[in-house]
Amino acid sequence: MGDLFSHPSEGKGAAFDQSGWIRAKKGARQVVTGELKVSENGVYRVRVTLEGGGVLFGQRRNLVNPDAPAGESTFYTCLTEYMPSMSRDRDPGRALYASCFGGRILSMSAEKAEARRVFIAGDSTVADQYCLSEYYPFDSYCGWGQMLSAFLPDDAVCNMAHSGLTGRCFLEDGHFDIIKGYVKAGDLMLMQFGHNDQKRRLLQADRKYTYYLERLIDFALEKGAVPVLVSPVSRVPSKDAAGTFDLLEAHAEAVRALALRRGLPFIDLHTFTYDMYLSMGEGCRDLFKDMTHANDPGAFTIARHVSQRLNELGLARSVDRSAGFISSDREKSPIAGAPSPLPVPYVDIDGVKDKSVIDRAMQAGLLDPCVLHLHPFEPLSRAQFIQLLFRATGTQGMPTDGRAPYKDVKPREFDAGYAAACKKLGLVDGEYYRPDDDVTKDEINELSSRLSCQSRLEGDAVPTKYDILTFLLSVKNEKAKK
Repeated sequence: MGDLFSHPSEGKGAAFDQSGWIRAKKGARQVVTGELKVSENGVYRVRVTLEGGGVLFGQRRNLVNPDAPAGESTFYTCLTEYMPSMSRDRDPGRALYASCFGGRILSMSAEKAEARRVFIAGDSTVADQYCLSEYYPFDSYCGWGQMLSAFLPDDAVCNMAHSGLTGRCFLEDGHFDIIKGYVKAGDLMLMQFGHNDQKRRLLQADRKYTYYLERLIDFALEKGAVPVLVSPVSRVPSKDAAGTFDLLEAHAEAVRALALRRGLPFIDLHTFTYDMYLSMGEGCRDLFKDMTHANDPGAFTIARHVSQRLNELGLARSVDRSAGFISSDREKSPIAGAPSPLPVPYVDIDGVKDKSVIDRAMQAGLLDPCVLHLHPFEPLSRAQFIQLLFRATGTQGMPTDGRAPYKDVKPREFDAGYAAACKKLGLVDGEYYRPDDDVTKDEINELSSRLSCQSRLEGDAVPTKYDILTFLLSVKNEKAKK
């Protein structure tokens, strides 16, 4: 169970397609999109003729050139099936897209071509993000994988990264299965996970985090492709009494160690972004939409570094691009809207007693809408339960000031803020937090009671995620009535 994905361009009920743009009323900042149906997937060389030039994108809002000239531009794309966000169904592909901001598309054509594929596996910091077709680059969410095509003109980038994914989810939810059908000898496979893995106790840096990366690595090597490990991009750094940090240090170091052990190419995005943000001070927030997710200029800067490192490693020819219009335009979108109900994407909930519980937990913000497996009949760890209990009751985590609140919680791990609040509020007694133990019924009731909740979990069996969600909904309803 991860955090509810807060991307503002998702969940509004707005109409969007695989071009990556959400349809908005036409205005002065409107993006023009062209679509070309094709009979089969694969690598294509796309030709676009522009009137006036502008910012040129291909496929799912993948940047081709921020300063495309008037006349003909060409680019490669790898067209495959695709799983849209918050959906269990694959889009079949079979359509090529080009989009332009600042100019007009006069014509679009394409032909099958031979080009090396660059596959990307990752999370929301890498993924192709949607944005309104009234384009505000400074105010748009963007993953760095979305910008990479602009710097690798000889290659066909295929970005399979998705919001909310861990390495395990990437393998389980079907995204990896799509790559399996297309990867060939000589292709590159870039992998960056960590932001969501660190929220799962099973996927901590010293546990199974690298296990799932190695499964991707082994597949790539078996196919003759080149796996490239990428450390997770830094969040906007935080500061406590012990100095600055971003909570991803351990996962970044685990990727570095894995690359060294396996003798694989490594791109240290964590160090690059962390150092860059510190050198920029508060100005680094100009590259972000929130503490974690970049906007278009931020993703452009990160993708440029990735391409340069690929060039230095002898893995790709990169070109430099002017940031052009996308970095100088600081206007923000005036359009705002309340989220509409989120769909329930899970493929493993058929055996639950009451599916409305899952739906209500989704709308209440207790579940992650970006993954396909809930595992409803598994137990829940104490640490995960406390996270969800805090969410249901509106309780906030607290800074640790660089000190470990319990002997079994590090001062700078994802659960530390929750543990610090538990210590301060007297929710967990003693010297140990026991974050990995399966939470019991008695512990659930005791923790809830200490937060002044009247609701109680009944029964003698070890509670499952489904049982706990049912209980937490009653807690949330109880708090809402006060």
